[in-house]
This record gives sequence, C-alpha cells and structure tokens, in this order.
Amino acid sequence: MTMKYTELGECYTLSESTVEELRSAEVFDETLSPGYPSPSPDTYEQSLKRIMSLRHAGMELKRIKVFMQLEHTGESTLQERVNMLRSQRQQQLELLHENQRNIDRLDYLIHDLKVHSTKGE
Repeated sequence: MTMKYTELGECYTLSESTVEELRSAEVFDETLSPGYPSPSPDTYEQSLKRIMSLRHAGMELKRIKVFMQLEHTGESTLQERVNMLRSQRQQQLELLHENQRNIDRLDYLIHDLKVHSTKGE
C-alpha cells in the first residue's frame, strides 16, 4: 500500500504547509516507500505520529528522515536513535536557557524603567 501526499493530509488532518514540508524533505519517500515491506495503515499512522512528535520537539526534517530510516532498520539502531533524541533534548534545553536569559533581561528593563519613571516624578 502506498499513500499520496494529498491523501496523507486528508487522512491525518495535516495542513497543506505541513504536508508540503514533509514532501519536500522526502521524509516519507524513504520511510514508507514501496522498497520497504508494505506498510499497513497502522504503520503510516505510527510513523506520522513519530515524525510529527519529532518535528514538534524541534528536530530538523533532515534529522527526522535519518531517525525514521534508523527506526525502520530496527533494534540494532536503538542506541543511535536514543543518542539522537538526547542530542535534540540538549539543544532544546539550551534554547530554553537562552529564552530564560532573554526574559530576565526584559524583566530588568521593565524594573529599570519603573525605577527611573518614579524618580522623575
């Protein structure tokens, strides 16, 4: 069984931009192509859920494609996939810390404006 990208969007309620993103990155071309054992509808759904979870976690489509290829390869790639997820987690943690520093800066500026505003009155 193969599925067209238009069907992918309709079946799983994905926006056209998301479907186009997946198509242009060829995420499904490699992970669900006829060259692999015929995927069942459940396999499509499981793969799509995994892909979207990885995407929502901030993983780039190129890395998602590699992750899905490794997943399809099987248990022998488990540690490599875990390492990819740990790496992604670390990247997200660094972004979180950077955002927290930016919020702290904004809080300081707000405080500074209030202090200077009351001194001028």
